[in-house]
Amino acid sequence: MNNEPLAKPKGTTLKEHIENVTNEAKKIIQKHSFVIKKYEQLTGKSLERRLKVAAKFHDDGKKHLKWQIACKKENEIYLQTQKVNGGYLQKTGIRHEMESLYLHQNDKYPFSEVLKISIAAHHGKLGQSLETRWEKDENGKYKEFWNEFKRLSYTTFDLNYPENFSYSILKNYEFAGVRSYLQLADHRASILEDKKEIPEFGEFDYRFNLKWERKNVQKIAEDNWQDELLLLRAPTGSGKTDAALLWAKKQIENDKADRLVIAMPTRFTSNALSINVASSLSETGLYHSSAWFVRHFETAKKSYEAEHKAKLQHEFARLLETPVTICTIDHLLISLTHSREDHHSITFNLAHSCVVIDEADFYDEFTQANILQLLKVLKLLEVPVLIMSASLPQSSLELYQSTGFKPKEIKEDTSENLRIRCSIENIKKYKVVNELQDLLVKSLDQPTIIYANTVAKAVEFYQWFKNRGKLPVLYHSRFTEPDKLKKEELLLDDFGKEAWRHKKANGIAILTQIGEMSVNISADYMITDICPIDRLVQRIGRLSRFEFINATGKLNVIIPFKDNEVYPAPYGNYIMKKGWTMSKPLEDTINLLQPKSYNAFELVDLVNKIYKELPKFSSRTEINADKLKDHIIDNWLILPLALTEQDEENTHVWKSRDIDSQVDIYVLDPYDYLEKNLQRFKDLEKNKHKECFFDNYKEFMYFRNQYVISCPNYLFQKARKNGKVYQRNKIWIGDNKESKSIWCTSNYDSDLGLVLDDKDNF
Repeated sequence: MNNEPLAKPKGTTLKEHIENVTNEAKKIIQKHSFVIKKYEQLTGKSLERRLKVAAKFHDDGKKHLKWQIACKKENEIYLQTQKVNGGYLQKTGIRHEMESLYLHQNDKYPFSEVLKISIAAHHGKLGQSLETRWEKDENGKYKEFWNEFKRLSYTTFDLNYPENFSYSILKNYEFAGVRSYLQLADHRASILEDKKEIPEFGEFDYRFNLKWERKNVQKIAEDNWQDELLLLRAPTGSGKTDAALLWAKKQIENDKADRLVIAMPTRFTSNALSINVASSLSETGLYHSSAWFVRHFETAKKSYEAEHKAKLQHEFARLLETPVTICTIDHLLISLTHSREDHHSITFNLAHSCVVIDEADFYDEFTQANILQLLKVLKLLEVPVLIMSASLPQSSLELYQSTGFKPKEIKEDTSENLRIRCSIENIKKYKVVNELQDLLVKSLDQPTIIYANTVAKAVEFYQWFKNRGKLPVLYHSRFTEPDKLKKEELLLDDFGKEAWRHKKANGIAILTQIGEMSVNISADYMITDICPIDRLVQRIGRLSRFEFINATGKLNVIIPFKDNEVYPAPYGNYIMKKGWTMSKPLEDTINLLQPKSYNAFELVDLVNKIYKELPKFSSRTEINADKLKDHIIDNWLILPLALTEQDEENTHVWKSRDIDSQVDIYVLDPYDYLEKNLQRFKDLEKNKHKECFFDNYKEFMYFRNQYVISCPNYLFQKARKNGKVYQRNKIWIGDNKESKSIWCTSNYDSDLGLVLDDKDNF
């Protein structure tokens, strides 16, 4: 055994590891028959054969004498201490991936380019930042491989768009298949070698009551599943979610996909949908920047084993490896940049999905332009797409046709077009909340939803009711993750379907934009700040929403004024020192909306009038979308020098959305957190100087996930100027040699949220 080459410091031999990786590769192949078939259709090559060869030879570079001497020293230390040191291996200067390629460069049957790339990248080291090592390690004997990879990567420069765009997408797909599956097999084998569990690969399984009578929108989705891009417009509350699941079932049954990805506008809508579909789907993954806390945080705290399992489930969702993944649109968009190694796995898995883009009209034009690039990619990869919205304007048809897809029409559920959706009782101007007393007092004795366009205005409404002995549920984006969950539970308890079914609906909900789609609630009485018609349709969807409510919702539209002008925030453009300018859709909505009853047909007609022509993208938007195309073309093979972090949604030159940069503000001082939660912290002499020590990054993230709120930079700067935030320096995490600084505030309340500026918040 002593002479057997090792693969790991813990003592796993190279022979054992190769066998384990090969076995995991076989399981991946067995569980992904659709992927194997589609890969051969698109590339003409066998993914199964390529993966098996890559698994067999990927770690041969570990046979290098220097590497083996170092690994055996590491093994001796591990046997004595039960800890992996890692120092000896780092000092060898040997990247075993490079050595694996070198050992086989003169084989009778040399590795293909795809195999070379998969072996070179199986630890995520095929990037510009490693160029020096590729060129100089072992006196430059790996340099020619790096030059070959660069030449291969630069082949796109000899082509013109759209040829280079198509080439980059299809070539990335071919290379990413072996690249991502080798990494997956290697990772799973390593977990098993550590005597830990690995998650099984699930299958899409949508279950529903056989006696269930399909609604019209669901029949439309089923009947038109063969459309490459299905555009579907239907009123809110009409059953679009089940329509999407039935559509996905058709795609998977007919061998067009093997999993479903649902892209939502926000984290909040993703959370809500994951809860709604959990009962009818066998396995659903949720992924976005705070999904760990929403889905896994509490479970992970129970034990080390529970945490390990939760981490792997979270990872599966991030990679789109779950049968159903619900994520934000940003997660898909950033993956196209290939600015992280795992982006190659995400886009490869995306190619085998059917994709639902929900509430497609919600996005700003930056994101809309980016979505068009995403659709071009999905078209090239033959991915079926369903785009849904209650307020999809007819003019959007031409926009989606520009992506290569050719939808002929927007399919529409007209079965309830004549049913009255709401009765607008008033359209009233106001400057301060007290001017609305006649409307607000009606809320005191009936379930009511109030929509405010800004956080400050929402808080003002809350205070009005509080002063009269009534405590509404206030829900906006500036609550911590634990408090958001509590708010959503309160809303469902007071305004959800079961509350109405059992005639227990009660109370007042005050919401901002995140409440337009994020929770499945209803009221018969609503007050809302004016907003563009497509947003208003979403809000109206929370009026008398459930099918067993036999009532016409009453709506009061209020128009905020400031300095004798309509105050349009956030629907317009903000110019420093000048203020807000109103968007054209908001202006047209104000001019055309009337105090009358509206049915679904009339609301859609109003949407089409106001969005008769979609505005042309601004030059800023087009430049930004071009940057995404550049990323797709430039980074299809080799990781760029400027890498993104795991949950980043922008690169250094491209943005997913046109929003101000965000600043993390902690609503609990880390010193207070550590003193309360960790006894050892109290014993540290250094903490007399208010230094904060977290044992590791995981411990810090536990703190962060519970107490951080992201705010626009402009709001942070105001708060900083007014002394409402303070900086906590010397935050030490693990063995990092440098401390970090964070911003904290005491201006947080679990009922009100984070309120830093009482004048101009949104």
